[in-house]
Amino acid sequence: MTQFTNATVRHSVNLIFDGTGKDLISRINKPEKPPNQKVITGKLAYRALARILRKIIVMKVFKLEAKQLIRRPLEEVFGFFSRPENLVVITPAKLHFKILTPSPLEMKQGAVIDYTIQLSKVPIHWRTLITTYEPPFKFVDEQIKGPYSFWHHTHMFKEVSDGVEIYDEVHYSIPFGPLGSLLHSLWIKKDLNHIFEYRKGVIDNLFKEEDYRKFLPNSFTEKAS
Repeated sequence: MTQFTNATVRHSVNLIFDGTGKDLISRINKPEKPPNQKVITGKLAYRALARILRKIIVMKVFKLEAKQLIRRPLEEVFGFFSRPENLVVITPAKLHFKILTPSPLEMKQGAVIDYTIQLSKVPIHWRTLITTYEPPFKFVDEQIKGPYSFWHHTHMFKEVSDGVEIYDEVHYSIPFGPLGSLLHSLWIKKDLNHIFEYRKGVIDNLFKEEDYRKFLPNSFTEKAS
């Protein structure tokens, strides 16, 4: 467990509280001057709110890492993972993963993708924002609506001598304070590890054969033909 309090977390918290990504904290720390008769009360209120938000920002953030080697060309590997539709293929069936955003989905920085999953048979709406997109090496998705207080998932692709090394790094935070931390220890951590292990197995099987090609973007299938 680590403290993840850099600009990325600040940006994500701004999205949650402000909805626009504007610098909410700076507006609180430097408020417009209130009417003279309310100067003292106004300053105290601003300071109290700023303290509360700082406590939220300095939150407990957990880290998950996963690596995998795929013996295929870099462009094809990235092409597979950069298609949001393929999440259906590599996600455990028990989560009932379903994309809500109409097709075709264009993967790019600033893209917003809506989908649903089920946790203990309860449907959860998850909205993802692609904050970084650097093909064929990296992309980052961040939750702007969903079950976590914070979710920042970096996908990296590195060409090595015998294929492509995929590296996933996820920073996430659980809501509900101490209760959330307890749930993380008892259930959430194990469940996330299981999901990534499941994905690894599916990906290994897909890329060992030629099955993965039918999940590539159209540009790859057009080249092959």
